[in-house]
Amino acid sequence: MLPDLAIARQKSGVSLAEIAADTKIAVSYLRAIEEGVFGRLPGGIYTVSYIRQYARAIDYDEDELVRYYYRLTGAEPSQEPPTPASKGSSGPGARWARVLG
Repeated sequence: MLPDLAIARQKSGVSLAEIAADTKIAVSYLRAIEEGVFGRLPGGIYTVSYIRQYARAIDYDEDELVRYYYRLTGAEPSQEPPTPASKGSSGPGARWARVLG
């Protein structure tokens, strides 16, 4: 079930125009997020980034909203970023990991 994001936003006291000004995300994209019409968003990493920024702007749980997006669309979450090289690893970043580690 789609969370009522418009009500959550109104309770947080911000308008779509204010969120757009702060995040540089077009009002049309913010409205699409509120309405759960994710097909109107640009796609790829932009969609998840926009959803997270919107959630933060209205003090909503961003992870919950992103999970909702993945459930609704069937999209696959992107892989987690690689972790820094451990002290025992090799490769170009290993030396810096040992120096900085």
